[in-house]
Amino acid sequence: MEEVIGKARRLFTERRASDLPPPEPKMRTARPAFGSAGGSQVFPHIIRVLLKRKRLILVMAAIGGAGAGTIGLMIPPSYTATAQMIVDQRPFEVDGRPVPTSQALEEAAIDTHVTMLSSDAHLRRVVETMHIPEQEATAEPPSWSRRVGSGLAGLWTMATRPFRRAETGPGSNGAESSAVAELKRNLRVSQERRSRIITVAQTASRPDRAAEIANTVAEVHVEDLTQRKRLEAERLVTWLAKRLPEMRREVARAEEDLEAYRLVRGSTAGAGPDETGQQIAQMVRQLALARSDSTAAQERLNRINELRRRGAPATTLAQALGMGASADPSTQDIDRAVGRLEAEQTTYSALAKSIEERLLPLKGAATEIAAGLSDLRALERQAAAVAQLYDALLRRQQEASEQAQLVQPDIRVLARAWPPERPNSLHPVFLIPPGMIAFAIMGGLLAVGLDRLDRSLREEAETAEALGIPCAGQVPKIEAWQAKRLNELMRRQPQAAFVRAVRSLLVSVLPVSTGNSMLKVVLVSSSVPGEGKTTLARSLALSAARLHLRVLLLDLGHQTVVLESRAATVSGAPRADLVDILGYGRPPSDAIERIPELGLDYIPPPRLEGDLLDLLASPQVPLLINQLREAYDLVIIDGPAALGGPEASLLAAWADKVLFAVRSGSTNRDTARSALRLVSRVEACDPDGMSTAASVLTWVDHERDAGYGFGDLRGLLGRLRA
Repeated sequence: MEEVIGKARRLFTERRASDLPPPEPKMRTARPAFGSAGGSQVFPHIIRVLLKRKRLILVMAAIGGAGAGTIGLMIPPSYTATAQMIVDQRPFEVDGRPVPTSQALEEAAIDTHVTMLSSDAHLRRVVETMHIPEQEATAEPPSWSRRVGSGLAGLWTMATRPFRRAETGPGSNGAESSAVAELKRNLRVSQERRSRIITVAQTASRPDRAAEIANTVAEVHVEDLTQRKRLEAERLVTWLAKRLPEMRREVARAEEDLEAYRLVRGSTAGAGPDETGQQIAQMVRQLALARSDSTAAQERLNRINELRRRGAPATTLAQALGMGASADPSTQDIDRAVGRLEAEQTTYSALAKSIEERLLPLKGAATEIAAGLSDLRALERQAAAVAQLYDALLRRQQEASEQAQLVQPDIRVLARAWPPERPNSLHPVFLIPPGMIAFAIMGGLLAVGLDRLDRSLREEAETAEALGIPCAGQVPKIEAWQAKRLNELMRRQPQAAFVRAVRSLLVSVLPVSTGNSMLKVVLVSSSVPGEGKTTLARSLALSAARLHLRVLLLDLGHQTVVLESRAATVSGAPRADLVDILGYGRPPSDAIERIPELGLDYIPPPRLEGDLLDLLASPQVPLLINQLREAYDLVIIDGPAALGGPEASLLAAWADKVLFAVRSGSTNRDTARSALRLVSRVEACDPDGMSTAASVLTWVDHERDAGYGFGDLRGLLGRLRA
């Protein structure tokens, strides 16, 4: 035994420096989320995801390019023909003089024409003029691309029919309505910048058809306006023909009334309003002079009376009366002067009163003459207005007659449309790059979304980061028949990827310690069954046996598959198992089966009537583990799944090393974290300072992980559905 242990120790000592990876620190950080503090790692992670799923992106880009090219081939080329029309806005006329129109009125007129050109009523007249439904009925059979396009359009119409308003009118025509809708969809009527030019552009699958429709739309509009103006002119001529005789009678009646008034008021009208006015003005001036003289005389009398009341001297009174200052007037002279002044004032007052009495009859006569002249002027104006209206109607009748013969609308065709030489639609080749780019972007977004939804583990670094324990390595995927013949695989193909991966994993599991003891008891577990832990445990045991180590494989995983060659080496007599050893005190050698072909010892699963936990809770289990550790170089325990019960936790407490199997692309990281809490003792370290728990990626498919795409998408959808 000592020789075997020493040989194994020397073997691992020679391989330790080159084969073992350096100790990995504990990692408990999860994958950084978008927008978190670890945003500096998001972009490199996205790049890795895009490179990993490049096959999906390339397939999406190819689908987008093929779809865009196919759609481009299905869509027929379109041609656009353009006709131009000019609006001749004529100025309004007031009293025969043109009044210029404002910019707002011109823009309103142009907008009116644009609206009329694109209206349904106008397009319906265009369809009737061109007989479009009849031409489509008698046209040649469409090409396969147009048939496919029509079929897709029909499917779209059927899908949207419940949301459309049905045509229930009594005169509705389905073919004509569809033709109008198609014409309106391909017609574009617009104003050229701020000019008076209106562009009519029509798109069709044939150049001559596009030019014909554009010209017809413009010409039908001009013809409609011409016909409308002609009808208006004819209606105006008819109305004027009925109105002119009435106006002629009104003119004659107005002239008769005017002449009759003149004859009746001939004397008043012949008296001459100017003579009466002159007399009134002369008498008004005389009245003003008389009143002025009377007022001046009265003021002098008032002054003389005031001086007498005050007792003024005679000289002062003489000066006030205008008698002179040199004489010495007597009282009699002053009285005579005052009497003359009073007589003068009385004369002026009587004259003013006389003038007023003579002025009153003149004012009455002037008022009567003015009233008569006012009525006369009113009759003259009425007669002139009726005559002027009659003349205007005569001129309007002449203009309307000429307009009915020479109708010119305010819009005309400036340039007819010509069939275009080149189509305006893109060539199908130019649709392929945008389609590929768009679908490649969609593929990238889908790849990132799948990566965020995919909770499985695939890489060593990702596994170590997600579980917080080192990843000891990865084991490639093998076929089912190879898993049943592991010994033959290791013996015949020692350089196979699976064999080399298991050998490297074994070297990393059994490092050389600084003391005399080694890590001998290794527990292999997983979160749920079916993740490759049994194959991993058997592979490690067979690989260690090929290194001439004493290896014991303890099977506690409740697996129905037994080791190969076991049936040929074990006799038919029933052997003891763990129940006999732990419950009845039998020696361990009674339960150990030696398999010479494989070079290892094997303890089969116990035959239990109850739970495995009751068996492992026995106090004899630590003693048995210590006995096996002393007797063997390596003890590998194929333990149960961690989430299957607490048995894995008990086994992990007795093991020197715990290998946690994680199936690549299948094990959910949340499930693995929950299971790892039951079997991992992360705080405990072996003598070399390494963690006692490590993860192992099993069933690794490098071709799938190098660029997985739709298969992985189907797998993810299946897991989500489950």
